[in-house]
Amino acid sequence: MSRWITLTIASTLLLAGCSKPAEQEDRFESTQQQMEAAPSARATATDMAPDVNVTAAPGVAFNYRYAFRLPAARIGAVQERHAQACEAMGVSRCRITGMLYRVRSADDVEARLSFKLAPADARAFGKAGVAEVTKAEGMLVESEITGEDVGQRLADGGRTAADLEAEAARLERQQTSRPPRDPARITDAQRLSELRDQLRSLARDRAEGQEALARTPVTFNYGSGRLVPGFEDRSSLLVALDRAGANIVDGLAVMIVLVATLLPWALLLLIGWAAFRVLAPRLRRRGTGDAPAAD
Repeated sequence: MSRWITLTIASTLLLAGCSKPAEQEDRFESTQQQMEAAPSARATATDMAPDVNVTAAPGVAFNYRYAFRLPAARIGAVQERHAQACEAMGVSRCRITGMLYRVRSADDVEARLSFKLAPADARAFGKAGVAEVTKAEGMLVESEITGEDVGQRLADGGRTAADLEAEAARLERQQTSRPPRDPARITDAQRLSELRDQLRSLARDRAEGQEALARTPVTFNYGSGRLVPGFEDRSSLLVALDRAGANIVDGLAVMIVLVATLLPWALLLLIGWAAFRVLAPRLRRRGTGDAPAAD
């Protein structure tokens, strides 16, 4: 009986020992697969840009904004390539409406490039711009796409303009039918002037809305060092230490300026005081010696 119990225990331990390597191997393979999948997932998240098809929202005026982080020495070249890509499309499809390039220090550079594109080209142009930054060892740190339902606003403005034009036509007919000296003609003329002002305002709004639908603004913001828009890659402790060191350096610079400014005056006062200490006793003795001679 005891031999049977011993054999049973030994068999159980043997089976447990054989099953552990298999479980560990499966766990290792699962962990390895997760580790291999993680970099590709991060790369996909980094390179992914908003994928909005403007043709799916007719009547909506979109506005695209991108922010890039780049090495300071490469911002100017990437900005130039983006400008060349717009110029290659022709003024009918892309126009440059603004440019900024500012150097704060060797590592802190900020720049901006603004475009107006045909709506069908805006999304592809933005994605191509992101790809150009990635090739230059930069990264997309922020993207924003906003839209305004301009089509609905134009439709509402058109109905309002039609009502105002109908009222203006009625007042003109009414004014024509009134006697020349009728006081009501003055009231009608004032109301007609107000209606025409409102119609001109609606015409300006309609022109602006049509321009917004015909041209889509796209803005590229570039930054390096401490001027990267919306991005901070260092821990808060390192940032605090960096700022503390900068404050110490600034304080020392102020102290040096103060010392350099006040030191000449302090030396002049010190020389004057030393001269007074040396000459004052002699002057007193001379004054004391001259007093008896005067008597």
